[in-house]
Amino acid sequence: EDGVGADNVIQGCGTYKYTVTDNNDPNNSCWGYITAEDKQAPVCYPWEGFPTTISGWDTKNYGFQEFVCTDIDKLLIEGELSYKLEADGDLIEGSFSSKYAKWMLTKVTGYAKFTDNCGDIHVTVSDAVDYGYDPNCDDVVITRTFTAVDECGAPHETAICTQTIYVTKPTLEDVYCPKDVELSCE
Repeated sequence: EDGVGADNVIQGCGTYKYTVTDNNDPNNSCWGYITAEDKQAPVCYPWEGFPTTISGWDTKNYGFQEFVCTDIDKLLIEGELSYKLEADGDLIEGSFSSKYAKWMLTKVTGYAKFTDNCGDIHVTVSDAVDYGYDPNCDDVVITRTFTAVDECGAPHETAICTQTIYVTKPTLEDVYCPKDVELSCE
């Protein structure tokens, strides 16, 4: 009795009641409980929307732009973000923890997909930053960690994917000037 119909299929982890009835004698039955446990962690899989290494993004007006030090505050996740996936890895619409999370993970850096054998998957996202030996001169490396746990939520059954984000110090090539415009003084 999992509340999802009489299909004789358990729909997730937990304890379920079952009843066996003799087809020839409906008064002859027995019942019991069965506990379904998930012993397998979610699995991270590669897809085109999740580069494991990234150093820039495609902008609307200027094409591909390298991440530079002025982008760090926009890229860096404070605390944790989260989103949910269906067991087959499809994103559950509206599941991002904030508008910022949705923008960052769908438009800029991408998000990790996981699959699981037992229900929806909750993914948390956090960053660790390495400013290098000299924070004023060295490039910055952000290691973004995606941690997935399925509906059963056993802590030892988590899966982790990481993404490395490279942020460089700007050079003169990074300066973009608008096109020249002629204005009439009349």
